[in-house]
Amino acid sequence: MEGKNLASWLPRLRFDAFWQQTHKNMHNHVEMAAGPMQMTTDPYADNWARQLGLSLQVDWALGENNYLITGYEFLSDTLDASGYSETHMALRPAPPCGD
Repeated sequence: MEGKNLASWLPRLRFDAFWQQTHKNMHNHVEMAAGPMQMTTDPYADNWARQLGLSLQVDWALGENNYLITGYEFLSDTLDASGYSETHMALRPAPPCGD
């Protein structure tokens, strides 16, 4: 929101605000094998991120030759995160040896 030329000494007044929320529910499945060892891992994550911000800017005309810009900005970020991982390991039997 912006106002211009609100008074002879106030050429500009600007205000901005925002709110944002994101949710991420992630699962990653990984399988690995090396020789007789076999492994699978399943990490899970559930995250909520919230952002809030606002800014205010005031332009002041202080006489004919002086111009002053002042402002304020506020930002807030929060994160609620949880996660866990399941890992399974196994040894495959060695192939039979021929005699």
